[in-house]
Amino acid sequence: MKVALPLAALAACGGAGSGGAGAAVNPPERAVTAGDALLAQLPIGADVVVEIDLARLRANPVVGALATELLVGTPDVPGAPAAPLGGASAVAFGAYHVGTPAAGTITIVAGGTPPPEAIELGGDRWALAVEGDTAAILATDAGGPSAASDAALQTARAWAMPAAAEGASVRVAARLGADARAGLAQALGIEAAPAVVSVWGDVADDLAVIVRLADQPHGKSPRWLPGVARALARAASLPQVNALGLSRPIHDAEVRREKAGVTVTMIVAPGRLRRAVDRWRALSRAPEVPAS
Repeated sequence: MKVALPLAALAACGGAGSGGAGAAVNPPERAVTAGDALLAQLPIGADVVVEIDLARLRANPVVGALATELLVGTPDVPGAPAAPLGGASAVAFGAYHVGTPAAGTITIVAGGTPPPEAIELGGDRWALAVEGDTAAILATDAGGPSAASDAALQTARAWAMPAAAEGASVRVAARLGADARAGLAQALGIEAAPAVVSVWGDVADDLAVIVRLADQPHGKSPRWLPGVARALARAASLPQVNALGLSRPIHDAEVRREKAGVTVTMIVAPGRLRRAVDRWRALSRAPEVPAS
């Protein structure tokens, strides 16, 4: 977990939304995860990329049954396809022009049943996007520039994932411009937001999540650092989080200031994770109490 992010190289690549043009960057090597193949069909220029290995989650002995139940219905994820993802093995979301009136999301799915409006990509993959993005998606399918060829984004993507990790349930990478940072700060209720965000999460018998945040290497303490602690405190105090018994691991998450940025590490122990899954299922099946 001691890999330093070459942020100077990220800056040389033009920053958020640049499409990765500029000086060459060599992303740190990491194990191939389910999102790698999907990023090759996600158009270049995404500000944020979210990847979820649905097959890995379903196969997990702790969360697998719950994940299967959730995927049968419509997932409550911004930009997610309206069609059930029960048969899908992986999904990737690319957010473009974040924080601007032109903001939009492109979804790439492996497996599952495509809805009528889906763009067929071959190889059991399909996409969802507004009509104006269809040409860009099809261009990647023909070998055009994609998120996989965006070296700066790939560097951010690799940052949070431990070098020894064999896989990932969830990965997030973001390089945010001024508009996107302002929008994120407003959404989180903090003064300022970081320019680079990298998230890695995986489930074995426990849950591990690593979040790495940065602006510039070797800089002063960032303006948004106090907001990280406040955001964690707000998350821990949410009634839904408390009901699942997850307030304590969020409250105890380690926030570490480093030369390259800030690292937040959260671990949910096996027993607590099992109880959280049981509570989620019990709460979801409880009859709703009519409002008085």
